Amino acid sequence: MINITKRCALIIPGHLRNYQMAKENLDEFLKDLKKNYNVDIFVSTWNKQDTPNSWSAWHELNNEDFSKVIISADKIKNEYQAKEVAVHDDDFYGSIYSPLKTQNVTQHEYNFRVGGAHNDVVHWYRTNFLIYQGNLLKLKTEYKEQFRYDLVIKVRPDYFIQSYDVEDFKNVNDNTLYMSKNYKESIIEEQFVFGNSKTMDKYASVFLQQAGMFNEKIWGDAEYIHYLGLTKFHNINIKHLDYKVGFLYSETKNHMR
Repeated sequence: MINITKRCALIIPGHLRNYQMAKENLDEFLKDLKKNYNVDIFVSTWNKQDTPNSWSAWHELNNEDFSKVIISADKIKNEYQAKEVAVHDDDFYGSIYSPLKTQNVTQHEYNFRVGGAHNDVVHWYRTNFLIYQGNLLKLKTEYKEQFRYDLVIKVRPDYFIQSYDVEDFKNVNDNTLYMSKNYKESIIEEQFVFGNSKTMDKYASVFLQQAGMFNEKIWGDAEYIHYLGLTKFHNINIKHLDYKVGFLYSETKNHMR
């Protein structure tokens, strides 16, 4: 029997949406990972499976049934066999009392795509909040056990990973972020990215830097803001890979790239 010593953290942040439909694909991906790594899963999500104020309308998943499903941390921990799960109050963080309101971090009015904000809370600010919180679960485990994960992968709950090269996971370089080459070089996707632990700490830290970008009137899509946050504050190399990945956006369709 091969003695596996390397460790991988799989971080799954975001609205769970139709995560059950993507679970079988994720399990197949995990089988490949576990050939070379001991894998710990960390889930950071909202306490509602979906919400009318998210981008789910574009995914054709914006319906009352999803928004009424309340997430149980114990159930999610069991279904994902996760090491840690953090469930955050969707109503609070999307309300006028939310600490994520742009009024709390900048004097400027948010003026990029009116539909991208509700109660003065920018949707992708919430997205990056969950990425940060998911990475925080990973960091706390590293602190408690005094080690660093060799590989950290961030993937959305509704994501399909159809083609990839496991050899890429074995050779992650310092200060390098890996993502599908199907995305433009001027953005960093928030769906499927990976790197070593320290690089992914920087990736997740963009949430902390957004207040400064807001104050400079830097607005845009989540992927563009993530690119600016990393390139503005860190000297990160971005490597694009020939992967076929995409998210499931209805019960019968998916968006593979």
